[in-house]
Amino acid sequence: MNDTMVGNQAQGSPRDESHAHWGAQAAAYEPVLSRIGPYADLVRAVVESQRDSRRVLDQGFGAGVVARSLGEMGARVLAIDPFEDVVRTAASVATPRVVWRRMDPAALELPSAVVDGVVSCNVLHTLPDPFAAVAEACRVLVPGGRFTVSSPRRGFDVSVLDRQLALELTECRDEPHERACRELLNRRHRIVREGLAHVYDPEEFAALLLAESGFRQILDCGTAYLDQNFFVVVRR
Repeated sequence: MNDTMVGNQAQGSPRDESHAHWGAQAAAYEPVLSRIGPYADLVRAVVESQRDSRRVLDQGFGAGVVARSLGEMGARVLAIDPFEDVVRTAASVATPRVVWRRMDPAALELPSAVVDGVVSCNVLHTLPDPFAAVAEACRVLVPGGRFTVSSPRRGFDVSVLDRQLALELTECRDEPHERACRELLNRRHRIVREGLAHVYDPEEFAALLLAESGFRQILDCGTAYLDQNFFVVVRR
């Protein structure tokens, strides 16, 4: 990872209370979800979409599941998150080929055209201005680079995912994992009562990427995560 790609750590604070809430919970969500089939499938799809990318930006890494998987695939990964505690937790575990940095996804302290791929997995709906982050993803991609994005779709139904978690609980023989699943269910119910912002249908979001954000080709457009997320891959 060269100095140009890494840049400096951002010093700004998160701009929105709901963003802060999601950021604070990320380290709890992903380790649980990554053991559950549909989420593991989503991670694999995100990583596979970047198989030919040598330098990848993970634009809001949470617990780091996607970033680590990209590194294991052989990519050099810059994983960013705006929350210092999230970055500190991820960086405490040495991960070959992955560099962890505090940075705002909507105001990247990086030069233009410096990465081959950008991924954004379950991030955009947490941001105050998701299309500012999308514009930054386009800016830092080299021409021909890929942007992979998945986030809750319009009509997101958390009960579908909760049923999968409940099934996981019935088959669980790991007490710490069972406790984590139950805690996750309780948190998710509270979050859904508060509502999700910035949700889109796959075709709607892909069209916006082409019309307003500088991308030129749709490579994949569909759903994932038990059809509760859109999944879009575009080329700059």
